[in-house]
Amino acid sequence: MPCSRICLAAILSVALTAGEPAPHPGEPADHRVLIPTADSTAARIWAREHLDGPPRIEPVYTPVAPVDHWDLTLPKLHPAGADATLTVAVRAGAVANGWVVAPSADNLIHYTSTYRLTASPTGLNGAVRIGFLDKGQLNSSEYLKFAHERVAIIEVTADAQGVITGKALLLGGDQRREATITGRRYSGGRPPVPQDRLAAGAGWPGYRGPAGCGAAKEHGNRLVDDLSLARPVWKADHELPDGRAHSSGGGNVNPVVKDGIAVDWLRYSGAKSSPVVADGCVYTYTMVPSGTQRWLVADPRYSLTELQSAIVRQAAHAWLPGQPVPPDEIPAFARGTTPPEVFPQPTMFCIGADDVVFCFDAQTGALRWKTVYPAASANYGGSKGGPQLTPFVADGRIYALGSTERIYCLDAKTGKEIWQSHTGWSATAKDKILRDRLAAGEAFPVNRSLETALVVAEGVVICSDNRGKLHQKDGYPNTSGPGLIGLDAATGKRLWQTPEGFAGAMPCRWVHGGRTYILADGAGAAGDRLRLLDPKTGGVLWEVPCLRTGMGLVASEDYAVANTGTTDKDAVATGFRITPQKAERIWTLPGKKLPTGYHYAAISGGHLYFSPGEGSILCAKLSDGEVVAELKHGGGHTGGGHFLIAGEGRTISSGICFTGLESETAPITGSPWRAAFAVGYLSPMEPALADGRLFLRDKTGLVCYDLRAKPAKP
Repeated sequence: MPCSRICLAAILSVALTAGEPAPHPGEPADHRVLIPTADSTAARIWAREHLDGPPRIEPVYTPVAPVDHWDLTLPKLHPAGADATLTVAVRAGAVANGWVVAPSADNLIHYTSTYRLTASPTGLNGAVRIGFLDKGQLNSSEYLKFAHERVAIIEVTADAQGVITGKALLLGGDQRREATITGRRYSGGRPPVPQDRLAAGAGWPGYRGPAGCGAAKEHGNRLVDDLSLARPVWKADHELPDGRAHSSGGGNVNPVVKDGIAVDWLRYSGAKSSPVVADGCVYTYTMVPSGTQRWLVADPRYSLTELQSAIVRQAAHAWLPGQPVPPDEIPAFARGTTPPEVFPQPTMFCIGADDVVFCFDAQTGALRWKTVYPAASANYGGSKGGPQLTPFVADGRIYALGSTERIYCLDAKTGKEIWQSHTGWSATAKDKILRDRLAAGEAFPVNRSLETALVVAEGVVICSDNRGKLHQKDGYPNTSGPGLIGLDAATGKRLWQTPEGFAGAMPCRWVHGGRTYILADGAGAAGDRLRLLDPKTGGVLWEVPCLRTGMGLVASEDYAVANTGTTDKDAVATGFRITPQKAERIWTLPGKKLPTGYHYAAISGGHLYFSPGEGSILCAKLSDGEVVAELKHGGGHTGGGHFLIAGEGRTISSGICFTGLESETAPITGSPWRAAFAVGYLSPMEPALADGRLFLRDKTGLVCYDLRAKPAKP
């Protein structure tokens, strides 16, 4: 143990002997006897002494400048020999984001890195790196091992009419050639396309969709039978992190430096926030690493010094890993276009982060507003854990939960703050941990407890209180789990809080008879229970024996499905007929259970869709549990069943398959879709489906695909 920790332990031991502060009301019962040598004890004492919560953070509202779109044709750059179109979004004189499509070869938005590209008032100069996605392969892997990499080193200008001309050096595969570049600049962005406007009332307002069961509203659309026919609509003109955590502990920084070469696909993490859709806008939350204080991990392979050294080597000797290009072979116009500071990887090593909420136009992908809470957050998350922080939109407001558990309520049209609150004991303690780690120059510890999204029901904001260990190795024992809190959606005032162990995962909304209720699974004096709560009071309306189903818990208008049994080994999927007054068990599926941790189920068209294990998806009738179809797709952990969403006669599963089953006799069919999904592994991000449009996050931003089938020719 470092000397500083030993001294701290000695000081705490004396303080605790003299008389410790009274336990915080939200503190877990098993943690109320403080452990002097435990890593999180100082934060626990701080939380006991500051019952008013963490300090308020003032929001910053950044005016959104107009964006220009530069469309460049890169001849025969696609691995199939097709032309590729590179679109670069330029805002306020700087490159904001970029993306590549190749319409004659596929219908995909391919990974694009523009960090080595610079903009001037009349031109673009630098390098663009593209990962073309391989045919027939799943692309949820964060390492892009199935991508065909290409680099275009470009120098182009645009005249007063927006006509682009210039040249490029194209690298990758078996080619190294110069090419003439043509294209068009759209000042103020491309004009909106009428057919891309969402229908009135279309939306996906929170995690798991409009009714909390993973299903979209029906708008009478006929969707494509194969996702390879989906039309790419846009990529947002402001970059976002991919959501997968890569920083804390250093473990997932490894792919950044390979064979002494910096690979610039993996960047800072952000939070695993799914997009949500309401009133013609798409919203998401992320944490953006900030501050000058950076941490260095013990392993020199992952240190900031080694990373910078690798960046310099790549800048001088290689544009593609394993394909060195001697400096004297680089055209004069392309030399010196790779300054190390352009690379974003060093931000991965920041200790702190900003909480940021974004709003994009659902028709065009244009940024409408962003609200920043500076230094409010921590840059944390491991290769498996990290926060799942999807916001919720209701009644013209967006509610977001930050990575250190501050809760923000913003005006959905303007992004202006209405109120700010927090989850209680856990938020106060984690804020203290962050400040201490900043002072010590140490990384924020990995925490997997914040795998929850907030919901809004009947004018109440409901989320986990995250009661439990403050981080994985905080020196305290595991607890029975978190409870729930309810805040007044209008004011942020706390209305109620349930006991600890009350909720096994994020709350599940259940809509019945025009009202919304909350389903929760957790522990209690009588053992694990499935409970229905009144969102206005937190009161229990009924409860039945049930194992903790976790994120697989799902319900429709008249049914709920959860796991029952005595242990996880003998758990079985069980159907309940439910009303606001009672729950009645009506069927079980012997040998089959809902995924219990980080996979999901969906309900649509009177059917339950779920993945009982890797490599398959089942469809069962809600009325009696009869399994009517099964798809064996061979997908692995990062794909099969990692999320399931449904609607308008289709079911989509985590970049693996596209299924259409609304008939009891039709088989589930599907094939891998090569589109790039950003996955969160243990905290998956699901797309939003609204009016036939699929909104999802990839490694560098938010994208939109149109799933509506073209009208049949007469």
